[in-house]
Amino acid sequence: MIVTYRYRIYPNKQQKLQLSKTFGCTRFVWNYFLAWREERYGEQKLATTEAECRKHLNSVLKEQYPWLREVDKFALEDALIRLDNAYNRFFKGLNLVLRRKNHTGFHTQRILQTTTSRLISELWQKIRPRTAVGEK
Repeated sequence: MIVTYRYRIYPNKQQKLQLSKTFGCTRFVWNYFLAWREERYGEQKLATTEAECRKHLNSVLKEQYPWLREVDKFALEDALIRLDNAYNRFFKGLNLVLRRKNHTGFHTQRILQTTTSRLISELWQKIRPRTAVGEK
């Protein structure tokens, strides 16, 4: 049986700032690499893999935009993984269009079990699980 838990967190000001930076950086990475992949395919007919994007992120983008180093690297790499999955789904015909990310909507972040950072450990100490989905 698979159980899903929903959590509501109440971060302090410093944690809100860090979360805001993380969401902004992941949105920037998604939009940057979406445009980069479209440009490379449009001009040179090159298919770009997630590994190439990751290499470009670490070697070029973090040097060009040093503020990307302020957030957790796993969050940025997760944005690349999700973009690659979206591309794969698009070419299989499961997604109709690839969209740019914007500020509207819910702010969600997938947390990998291998991800350990100071911010996440602080947040997990303060949250309490709500009811599991499907339970009453």
